[in-house]
Amino acid sequence: ISSAAILDPPPRPPPYRLCFAHRFGGICLVYPIPFRTERARTIATSSPPSGLAAAGSAESFLHWVKRHVGWLAETPEGKHVVNLATSGVQTANSATWFERTARERLPDLLARMEETNEFGLPALRQAIRRKYQIPDERQIYLTAGASAGYRLACDALLTGSSGLEVLVESPTYEPLVVLPKRVGANVVSVPVPLKRVKDDVVAAFARAMTPSTTAIVLTNLHNPTGILLARDEVQQLIRTAKSVAPEITIIIDETFLGLSSEPFRNDSDLDPCVVTISSLTKTFGLGQLRCGWVVADKNRYPQFAEDWIRFESIGSKILEALALLAFEQIDALLAESSKHLEHNRELVIAGTERLRAAGLIEGEIPSAGCLCFLRWTKEQGFDRLGSRLRDEFGILVSPGAFFGEHYEQFFRVGFGGSAETVREGLARLTRGMQTIAGQ
Repeated sequence: ISSAAILDPPPRPPPYRLCFAHRFGGICLVYPIPFRTERARTIATSSPPSGLAAAGSAESFLHWVKRHVGWLAETPEGKHVVNLATSGVQTANSATWFERTARERLPDLLARMEETNEFGLPALRQAIRRKYQIPDERQIYLTAGASAGYRLACDALLTGSSGLEVLVESPTYEPLVVLPKRVGANVVSVPVPLKRVKDDVVAAFARAMTPSTTAIVLTNLHNPTGILLARDEVQQLIRTAKSVAPEITIIIDETFLGLSSEPFRNDSDLDPCVVTISSLTKTFGLGQLRCGWVVADKNRYPQFAEDWIRFESIGSKILEALALLAFEQIDALLAESSKHLEHNRELVIAGTERLRAAGLIEGEIPSAGCLCFLRWTKEQGFDRLGSRLRDEFGILVSPGAFFGEHYEQFFRVGFGGSAETVREGLARLTRGMQTIAGQ
């Protein structure tokens, strides 16, 4: 049911239709899909999005995304818009993975639910440990996606002491900035070059660090540019940071790292000061499982365990069992994502060629990941441009203003969807930008 329906509930529960039911061993699992009431549908979708970017607005990036997703899905106008504001990979196989698994592997699912999951299913935590070669000194905390993992890290590391200094790369995914602020930290944005050479990131953080710096937060692959931070660069960052602030923590969001040439790399083994966060969502297209995890050193960060118990409490056993089934197929899922992106990346390179040649956009198409961060070169800010692209040309991309100050001319393109979506979206983007620029 939509959030609008929750705030203003109908007088009786909404009707349900049966998606499917399966009986096994005396247990009947029923998967219902609720219908929206007409009142909820009207509240949620009657008005088209009025604004596009964050500039001058208190709206968060995630609120902007959810508002547009609802509008795209539920309104006649939205159904004609191509969405390149997505992140993560969605292949034909991953889109139907849950339904096929629930139909075809229900006995396997029930078998994997036999263990207690008071601290997360042991078999799932062990599968993560084996695949990512996580050492025994590090603990794995299962969370409801990577977002909940980052919330756990902020709670465990920053809550209770106001004014702790946290350095966060810029541009970056907006919640990485917002959450430390919400728990009282003093967040310092650290600009990192969009066209990098080796050690640029290390140098940027080195200039900003002080002996009182508590934590560094960065993404790898970088969100929004998709650039890979090499393992030796992370090692150099650790050495540099500890030489300035010996008790520092380095939090690395590795949500997109699976889409690199090192898909099962995990940098928590480099030093006890490193805390990593990842999930099954972006690389494998299994966001419906809400399977995320945090890796932290047991001895250095014992507070993670108690905070996980207090605030995460317990996960969904059925979702954890489904995630375990996904790990049993993880190599095949990765191969499909990689092949899918290889083709889509070629589409993006070809699909932006005319805009580059005309001098309308700048920016790199990375060799890894499913995102790119491009700059509109004309004077008109992207807030107005983006609204016109959406309303007049039927193409939606993410405004750069959500990723940090001074990025109002930028926009993020996600190319993890179907090839047809990427191809058509780029054609509309080209047509719209050339028309608006008067070419």
